[in-house]
Amino acid sequence: GVIVLFSLTLFSGFVSFSNRENDLKTSFKAAWDDRSSYYQNTIYASLSAKSQIVLKNDSSFKEFANIIMSGRKDGQQVLMKWVQENNPDFKNVSSLYADLSRAVESARSGFVVKEEKLQDIVKQHSRLLGNFPGTLYNFFLNKQPLEYKPITSTATDKVIESGKDDNVKLF
Repeated sequence: GVIVLFSLTLFSGFVSFSNRENDLKTSFKAAWDDRSSYYQNTIYASLSAKSQIVLKNDSSFKEFANIIMSGRKDGQQVLMKWVQENNPDFKNVSSLYADLSRAVESARSGFVVKEEKLQDIVKQHSRLLGNFPGTLYNFFLNKQPLEYKPITSTATDKVIESGKDDNVKLF
């Protein structure tokens, strides 16, 4: 009876471990795909489209300003006079840049949330494999750690490698 009870307990531990490990792998795959989709649709496509709209509007505004300025003949202070006038097109260009800035910040913040979710799943999976009794179960089942690589930039990689962040320039 004791052997049967011990065997059932051990078996249920293996089943529980295996199911939890599978749940984490499935969550990781879903979060990985979500990150890829978010990057493609928000970071890449949406921000690229928004920036193209802003640039087109900006170049149209420059052409419009040149047409207006070339028609004026009332002295050297023409530019200052024109800037002081109520010009809704200038406000529109400025608001488009502000909107683009907010969109970039929002997209980057959203992407950080996606990265943090992946990191949390990897942490849970590592704990499952590394903490007892998971280490015992994994000795027999040989489950591999999840392969996760965060998306970074070359500049970030250099800072992490060197331990120094000397770039304080914003522009």
